Amino acid sequence: MQKASPKLAQCLVDLFHEMNKSIDYVVLRNYESLPEEWEHDIDILVREFDVANIRSYINDLIIEQDRPLNMQLLHRWNFWSINLEYKDMFCQIDLYNQMCKAWWIYADCEYILQQKRIHSGLFMVPLHEHELLLLAAKELFSYGYIRPHYHAKFTKINAKKLEEEAESLFLQYLPGKSVLQIVEAVINPEVSGRPIVTMQNMLNLQNLLFWGISRFNRFQQLRCEYR
Repeated sequence: MQKASPKLAQCLVDLFHEMNKSIDYVVLRNYESLPEEWEHDIDILVREFDVANIRSYINDLIIEQDRPLNMQLLHRWNFWSINLEYKDMFCQIDLYNQMCKAWWIYADCEYILQQKRIHSGLFMVPLHEHELLLLAAKELFSYGYIRPHYHAKFTKINAKKLEEEAESLFLQYLPGKSVLQIVEAVINPEVSGRPIVTMQNMLNLQNLLFWGISRFNRFQQLRCEYR
């Protein structure tokens, strides 16, 4: 768990306030203790054309104000990561503009952003059903099961609404049996097995090319030049 200094916590508050004015976004998961604490990184879903604005806000509202000792940037397909290192902690902000595994997209990000809700009056998060479905999908695609430390999150489930939202989120990218598998994993986190994607999604050569070009990118050092 990373614990922010009071100054960094206020910088994060300022960042969210600025984003709330003009950007559709959601903090995807593990946001319950923000801005004071977070688990490993702060995962934010945003449209691609808003990434540049968020990076500018991070520069003006966090980097210039709190002056980290070290900064690094990673850019891969549909993903940017800004890592700010301090004396005794780090703040990593990950920006996604698609929900992907390898080169295939598995969820309708526009629908996620349209259904966002505010948390603690401070920042935007996904609809409850979306949060659970996306977490289950991420875990199943990555590991083939949901890691035990996430099991306690799968509560307050309305099965009918869950199924409806799963169809809206996934059905254009995943076959029906994979959508059902993710729904079942939310209801019972012990469910295991990796979902499959549609053949059209799997054979998207343009996405495969873009993913392949950037998949081996590593963090690049940024110079700390403060005004």
